[in-house]
Amino acid sequence: MERATDASAETILSRDFAVDVLDGLRQGLQELADASEQQLRDFACTMLVAVICGNRAAFWQIGDGAMCFRIRDSETFQYAFWPDKGEYANETSFVTQANAQQHLEFDLSDCEIVQLAVFSDGLERLALDFTKGEPHNGFFNGLFPYLSPFEAGHAVNISSQIAGFLGSERVTRRTDDDKTLILAALEL
Repeated sequence: MERATDASAETILSRDFAVDVLDGLRQGLQELADASEQQLRDFACTMLVAVICGNRAAFWQIGDGAMCFRIRDSETFQYAFWPDKGEYANETSFVTQANAQQHLEFDLSDCEIVQLAVFSDGLERLALDFTKGEPHNGFFNGLFPYLSPFEAGHAVNISSQIAGFLGSERVTRRTDDDKTLILAALEL
């Protein structure tokens, strides 16, 4: 597998690269399972990846959770893939499944993304309108303004504020599932 730091933008934005990364991840999880004398299924996880290179973006996903983004000169958020739900409640696809490649969603878009949110399934009901099949713009518009005063990189202060929000009664009343949220914004 070619590492992202050693690959060209064309390679990183390809489905073949996504498949190679998935295979490498599965191999690493299998080695971890073997070393700890556990089954691969004990390391079940979903995968959400956004690769943004200038005016192009590749999105990869296996399982639930979602990635929502806003492109330059737009006021609304879009989603890369609607969360993958199986036939039954709380069923989804996992990286550790033998047929994981068949569940890998891939999309390549020509657009300049200025705001990106990646989140786990515990935030789907807050961030997505399942009736309309679209992102809740108000949810994202309430978060991104807090990023603008910070310099590029990880902002510890905003991370603790977001953790406080995600752990608040207002949020936990609506979801008791995993609540992971990653926000990224282009300096405007």
